[in-house]
Amino acid sequence: MHPLTLRFPANAREREFRRGLAEASRTPSRITFLVVAALFLVYALLDRAILPGEVVARIAWVRFGVTAALAAIAASTWHPAWPRFHAAAIAAATGVSIAGLLLIMRLQGPGSGLAIYAGVGVAILGLATLFRLRVPVVLPLELAAGASWLAIALEIGVSREEMLSGAFFIPTAIALGTLAAYTIERYARHAFLHDRAMQEERARADRLLLNILPASVAERLKRSPERIAERHSAATILFADIADFTPLSSSMEPEDLVAMLDEVFTEFDRIVEEKGLETIKTIGDAYMAVAGVPEACGDHLERVVEAALAMRAVAIGESTGGRPVRIRIGIDTGPVVAGVIGRSKFIYDLWGDAVTTASRMESHGAPGRIHVTRAVVDRLHGDYRLEPRGEIEVKGKGPMETWWLEPGEGGGGDEG
Repeated sequence: MHPLTLRFPANAREREFRRGLAEASRTPSRITFLVVAALFLVYALLDRAILPGEVVARIAWVRFGVTAALAAIAASTWHPAWPRFHAAAIAAATGVSIAGLLLIMRLQGPGSGLAIYAGVGVAILGLATLFRLRVPVVLPLELAAGASWLAIALEIGVSREEMLSGAFFIPTAIALGTLAAYTIERYARHAFLHDRAMQEERARADRLLLNILPASVAERLKRSPERIAERHSAATILFADIADFTPLSSSMEPEDLVAMLDEVFTEFDRIVEEKGLETIKTIGDAYMAVAGVPEACGDHLERVVEAALAMRAVAIGESTGGRPVRIRIGIDTGPVVAGVIGRSKFIYDLWGDAVTTASRMESHGAPGRIHVTRAVVDRLHGDYRLEPRGEIEVKGKGPMETWWLEPGEGGGGDEG
């Protein structure tokens, strides 16, 4: 920030600070305006007890006029546009109060100047501290009040002692008011920057958490550190793996290999988000996603199938050294258990027979094909073509009847 004006170099940040300051000052401004207005009324009653009748008559209209003006300015704090004119309203309220006090000093005559200006100095100092009025607002008010006091003092002929006292108190009040405004605003701006830095750090931490956990799970974990484990009665799991990845990786430069994986998996992430799935994890060249977890949905199977067709289309469009990238995809559907494991590094994962079977469908599949189980065939709705593969021996599962899934004749299964 600028050392003198205290402005932020970025206009957007300056506007954000001003808006926050304006909104924070709404209620205290309203209360202060009403309190000062009430004090002017109270002193109007006290005047009758301590001042001659002719003096009371001269200054009563000033007190009531200032009270009405302050009440009107206080009413403006309820206006929705208050943040746009709050500085002008506070300056106007301060100016009206000071002008009223100085006019009372003028009408009351000699003997009132020092006490009145002491009140003026305290009022400006208090307003500067309470509302964090900027120095460019406070200093002109202070200087105008001091000059007005001097002019009125000369006109009404205050005593030499009062003039000397004023010559001491006026510059002191100006210096204190200006210094208070500068110090309070500088502190407020540093606090604003610190608060924004903390918010940005929290947002960054939240983004990192959302990269590894579903949004609803991340929110629960932030609210309570208790262990999260849930059983879901219906979910569909997808595993995708790049075919012939080991020989492919040995023939590529590391930078090219990582760039290829990043491009493919970034597209997979886009598809997953578009179709309403959750990415569970990537391990090497393998990608795992699910639908129906952590939020249940009736069309979880169709979502996964559509995502699988789109992923396959993306992989076919990629190439490495002139060779297309081909992926194997396996899908199964059924109940799963989902939960978060780990303390310093969180992992959201799935367990269950459907998870194991979907993984086996991928590993026992073929490049460029989508391999599915009978559970998928029995539950799938939509325009899709299912080619029986027959019965195969599946590791850890024994003989299983499986199918290849393709888009239907009507174009079902958007691959884009």
